[in-house]
Amino acid sequence: MTGSSPGSPERRRSVAALARRISSIGGWRRWLLAAGLGALATAALPPLYLLPLAIVAFTGLVVGMVRVWRLARDARPIREGPWIEQLGRVAFDLGLTRYIVLLRSPRVTSPMTWGVLEPIVMVPQHADDWDDRKRRNVLLHELAHIKRADWLTQMVARLACVVYWFNPLVWWAARQLRTEYERACDDQVLRDGTRPSEYAAHLLDTARAMRDARWAPVTTIAMAQPGGLKGRLLAVLDRERSRRRVSRSDLWVACVATVVIALPLAAMRPVPTIRLSRLSPPLT
Repeated sequence: MTGSSPGSPERRRSVAALARRISSIGGWRRWLLAAGLGALATAALPPLYLLPLAIVAFTGLVVGMVRVWRLARDARPIREGPWIEQLGRVAFDLGLTRYIVLLRSPRVTSPMTWGVLEPIVMVPQHADDWDDRKRRNVLLHELAHIKRADWLTQMVARLACVVYWFNPLVWWAARQLRTEYERACDDQVLRDGTRPSEYAAHLLDTARAMRDARWAPVTTIAMAQPGGLKGRLLAVLDRERSRRRVSRSDLWVACVATVVIALPLAAMRPVPTIRLSRLSPPLT
């Protein structure tokens, strides 16, 4: 079989471009696309691989959710005050109608979110000392994740990494997708009028706090993970970067491109090599 290898620069550039398109898709299109990719990935595997890898994936997700449940259990809900007032304004501006649980915990150092039906936003204990602008930036970033269903995308990507653990391109694509949806939420904050230098300083302070504290659970989306922060800061400070919302035509192009790329990959099967010596006539 000819063509570029899974780790080739051409394939990486193609996957990077596709990840940027996919990261811009939100709402029901993201759910439909994630379900379609999951079905294609399952169809591309031999049946014997499904059961043990599915068990491993399910176990990892359960362990992560248990840790998140314990974190939420020990946290204190925020039901009134400036955080709730700002939450209502930001949700209205983004067009979110779902009920969002807002929690405060001394065990976290960075704002984070998780969940789909009743999403949760958790902020550190010291977040009460933040000014109104900083509170709005945090909620804009986290609620943008909720509106785009990024937590669901992250869970699908982690499942794909477990199933295709042997393929480095899958791990690289999942990391690229995570980078792109973080940048998309950063753009949401900057479109609201926040100065890039001010927002970059906030991200850097949050990343420093996370570096010196316990890591965030893998089943959450933390606002400022130390890994990949350099690229995010450069993107935030880049004045020439386009921060416009993606149009409906771009969304359909992304969906079509995903199907065009995924279907041939799902149909690939290894072809046994036939030794030519067996086909050659005996010499006389």
